[in-house]
Amino acid sequence: MKVITPALTRALKKPLGALFGPGQKAKLKAALAGHVVYAVGDATVQTLFKLGMHPHVRVYDLKTRREPLPAKQAAFFDTLTGQRKTAVNPAGHISPSLDKAVCAAVRSMVPVNLFVIGEEDLAVIPLLLHAPLGVKICYGQPKKGIVVLDVDEKMKAKAHVLYGQFKSIRM
Repeated sequence: MKVITPALTRALKKPLGALFGPGQKAKLKAALAGHVVYAVGDATVQTLFKLGMHPHVRVYDLKTRREPLPAKQAAFFDTLTGQRKTAVNPAGHISPSLDKAVCAAVRSMVPVNLFVIGEEDLAVIPLLLHAPLGVKICYGQPKKGIVVLDVDEKMKAKAHVLYGQFKSIRM
């Protein structure tokens, strides 16, 4: 099990890729057009669907800013088609359960809805590690918009460095 360090927490507060603010939905849609997309975060998944985009991997925890989603918003996730997977991942961690579920999700030929019991925020790191080249990963930057990552060799190398900065713990 990996746990985030205070220094890494500060570093990850900065967007890892291109940030698209609320007024840039057309630009966001154009940046993702023609690509396989993975999305992390309830609001990010919902925003992409509202834009007519259907991410291949959807990672969510039925919370926004650590608060449970209102029932109407949570019901949206029950309407998603595709394979359903569940992972257990404590806040501030990358658990073996999350890593295994992410690995299976990126290999799936059908869309995957990955529900995380705990917190899904750090799923971006294992997604970067396991995703094929050319995929776009989207995640929310609180109160700022959606960050888009291009999965390329450089970003994968950065993900390996970041992952190596997590503290390993035994459970």
